[in-house]
Formats: sequence, structure tokens, C-alpha cells
Amino acid sequence: MKFLTGLLLVLLASTPAFAQDITNFCKSIPQSNFSDILMVADNREAIQVALHQRDNRVQIEGLLLTYNELSAKLGNVTSDSFNPIMAIAGFCYGGLPESIAEGYIKTACPDIRPTKVRDLVNLALTAKAIISFSSGPETPEIKLLTESKLTAEFIDSIETLFSICGASLGLDDPIEEEPIEEEVEEDPGVCLASPYSDLSRFLWKPVSDSNGRLVVLTNPTTSLVVNGETLTDVGPSNGRCTTSRGAQSGCSYGEDVLIAVTSLAEFRIIKIPNGCERYDCNSSLSACGLESWDTEELIKLKKQKTKLVNRVLVLTNAKQKRKLKIKIKEINRILKYARSFQE
Repeated sequence: MKFLTGLLLVLLASTPAFAQDITNFCKSIPQSNFSDILMVADNREAIQVALHQRDNRVQIEGLLLTYNELSAKLGNVTSDSFNPIMAIAGFCYGGLPESIAEGYIKTACPDIRPTKVRDLVNLALTAKAIISFSSGPETPEIKLLTESKLTAEFIDSIETLFSICGASLGLDDPIEEEPIEEEVEEDPGVCLASPYSDLSRFLWKPVSDSNGRLVVLTNPTTSLVVNGETLTDVGPSNGRCTTSRGAQSGCSYGEDVLIAVTSLAEFRIIKIPNGCERYDCNSSLSACGLESWDTEELIKLKKQKTKLVNRVLVLTNAKQKRKLKIKIKEINRILKYARSFQE
């Protein structure tokens, strides 16, 4: 690799902590992941053309826009940008003696451009997501991605590597900041989130600007079912990947509305206390007063219900019993709704 030419190897003894960090990094990454990323980096345009020839366009439209946006951000980046990380990965696969590993990595880290690396990984993951949701011509690049073992865990591994680099990690190339324009609600745009992102930016808008009916926006690409009604996704807006529209206003869905959210990252149930109210969550669902449960939390909720049922059996106070029975009934409603999507 060109990167390796003239690379100065600083011979430093590995500390136990460092050795453990790099061992954990190596264990978390299949070697094939690197070749998949490099292939995508050097074949972005060919992959883009093939992806736009696939069917199921309603489902994948937001992901296609994400791919286009990420590819544009990467500019003239090629697989060479991954060379510093590949040099470090050489230690994982026997190409770098342990005696010089720490110094080698500290020499390679300054040449890493973190944002470019993240965008490149997300580009590959987005391409895989599009392929999983659609069918179409099997070009050599598409075939490789279909068979790829690349998952969202690769992102965590890269972040682990960045933490190992610490203060030695390179800086992103400076970019010119554009003036911030006032955001227009439901303004058509591009999807800026990875398809594997957890749900954090969420908007429940009971009366939309376009038709006066419910609209729900989420940062990853999601499928939304509100009280049993599947909302219609019309694509990205305001940087969020999903803009789902209902058949009626938010008020019409009543109180304690249940939403089933399905994405590539998770399945989650969200409860909207009052369908007439607007809920705009920009960091987390809990931050704007919404309760929600992912798959693991639903299991905990079921265990909580069992404890409450046992408690009711031993209670003698009628008022306390009534309160617990109301709570148990609500938990049953949530669990039943969740089961209808998981069976």
C-alpha cells in the first residue's frame, strides 16, 4: 500500500492495557469486512447505478437518497483513505509484530480521517440495506454485498479503534460552513441517518401542513403502525429518513396511542399520551416525555406484570388492588400489541 511507504515505525513496548484494547478490537472484526469496505469505496458509482435499477422503490427511496448523499459527501475518496486502518488491522491478522504494535498504531492514527471513515462504512451498510429490501440485477458488486458479513457492529469496532488512537487520532479535513437556514416543517430533503441508527429524533405532528392529517417523522428508515393502521411513508424530510402520513388527524387516534416501530436496528413500541399534542424529540424519546419499549424492555415489562399480579393476590386494600389492576390491564394492552407484530 502507498500508505506504508516511508512509514516510520516507532518502537514502543506495549502496555498491558493497550494490548487488551487492541486484542478486543481484533476479535470484533471479521477480516472480510475490510475487503467489503474497500470494494465499496472504489465502486461507489457502479453500485449506485445498480441500486437505482432495483424494484420496491417506495420502500427503498429514502435509503437511495441516503446513499446518494453519503457518496456526494465522500467526494473523491477511494480505498486509499482506509489504508491507515488497514495498516493497524495488519496486527490482527499476523502482519504486524506485537513488539512494535503500539508505536505503529500511534504513527498510523494521525492519518485517519474519522468522518470519512464513518461515512464510508455507513455507505456500505446503506447499500446492504437497500439490497435486503429489494431485488434486481446481480452485478458483481451487488453479489459481493449480498454475501457480505458486514453488519452495524463494524461501526462499533471502528469507534473502538478511534478510542485506542486517543489524542493521536487524525482530524477531519476542514469544510466551509454554509449559512443555517430556518427549518421548514415537512420540507422535502435527504435522509441523513444511518439505516442502523437507533430511534432518537422523532416527531408526532397531529395536524400536518400538507393535508391536516397526522404525520410522524423518524431519523432512521422505519415502518410505523399506529393503533393497527400502517402509515404511508412518503420519504425523507428535515434530515429525517421517514415521513409517515396517517389517514386522519392525530386527535382522532385518541389517548395512550400505541405505535409499533420497525427498523433495521430495532423493534419498539411507543406510547403517545395524547394524540392531539405535538411531540418533538430531538435527542431521545424519554427527553420529550414519551414511554417506549424495545424487545428487551418488553421482556422486562412482562416480568413486571407477573410481579404485579402476584402482589394483587396478597393485597387486602381494595383501592390499591384497583390501581394495580388498571396498571396490569395497560401492560397487557402493550404486550398484546407488540405480540401482534412478532408472531
